[in-house]
Amino acid sequence: MAPPPIRLLMLSLDQGVLHHHTQGDTLARFSRYQESCQFFSVIVPTTLSNSIPNTTPFPVIPSYGPNPLLAYSRLLPHIFSFCRKHRINLIVTNDLSLAAIACFARLFLSNKPVVQANVFGFEIASPQWMKQRPHNILFKWIDTWAITHTDYFRTDNTTDRNKLIHQFHIKPDQVITIPITPTPATQNKFIRSRKNSRLKRQIAGSNRLVLSVGNLVKPKDYPTLFRAIALLKSDHPHLTFAIAGEGPQRLHLEKLIHQLHIASHVNLLGSVSHAQLPTLFHSADLFVLCSEHEGMPRVIMEAVLSQTPIVTTSVGGITNLLTPSYSAEFVPIRDPAALAKAIHHLLTHKRLQHLYTQRAFDRVTTFLDFPINLRLLTNSWRQAVASL
Repeated sequence: MAPPPIRLLMLSLDQGVLHHHTQGDTLARFSRYQESCQFFSVIVPTTLSNSIPNTTPFPVIPSYGPNPLLAYSRLLPHIFSFCRKHRINLIVTNDLSLAAIACFARLFLSNKPVVQANVFGFEIASPQWMKQRPHNILFKWIDTWAITHTDYFRTDNTTDRNKLIHQFHIKPDQVITIPITPTPATQNKFIRSRKNSRLKRQIAGSNRLVLSVGNLVKPKDYPTLFRAIALLKSDHPHLTFAIAGEGPQRLHLEKLIHQLHIASHVNLLGSVSHAQLPTLFHSADLFVLCSEHEGMPRVIMEAVLSQTPIVTTSVGGITNLLTPSYSAEFVPIRDPAALAKAIHHLLTHKRLQHLYTQRAFDRVTTFLDFPINLRLLTNSWRQAVASL
């Protein structure tokens, strides 16, 4: 008997999908998902305008609210409507909070669609995340409820898969590990881009350039990077650290920069478009990630494809891509001295940079096989709807 066709409703947090100008290749990936489905649509909770025109090749519906709580709560009538009108048999969510809403909505539906949740980063399993904000305790309760009611899970790394199985007692056959793979076109942009000397001079003058990419938020732990810079500046006076990203921690980080007397060594670039990133990576002498927790960081993939040497904390699924002291320098979280030492070591060993970047590139280009990963994902959806 042929498996039932996939009639999929996706709950996404990607605001760019609403405007058809999403960063990266989300639209391209969603379009490929659509090809495997009889019906495919996306709902996005948003606090942006509720009159956004839909110009995507598939239905994208904003769940508008003047604040995040209302935007999330108004997902429910959309889910009810889509599931009844379009006979949805699979709901895919890109985080556990959205999965909680999907599972709650299912309680009131006569047809019971399968729910698959993407678990990327898995913050609730991180002690550091729990300490960042008091209301994370509430989010942990919601996400834990979602885990106990969700049918299937997708992780992008084996570390998070093992946490689901061993800490939350999820059966192994309920968890599939598939990375969010950049499309071949996106991969080629990072591989084929070139250094831009003019851009580098604008950012760092005649200095060497160390790059970080990520929002200015607590989990990225830029204070540790800044304290490492303070340790490095006497031995590396001609070094500029550039951070591409924006966020709520900017004022705090600017104050810390002045307190540590490293203003001449740090350039906060603000938001940088995804189209500019390939050139930025190629123009950097080193890439640094000092996060307290991650899933499978897209920026690590992009740095590898650009063949930029990497210093990173050993968190999340990074070890699925890189090997310590073989293809990158790894350091413990929140350790400025270790981070400074690793940066110094890699900057002063040119041959090691070449070895690391080539080894990382060989590994990652095999790992990031877009057609294979797409096929694995859509096969998991077929198996899920067949279980109904």
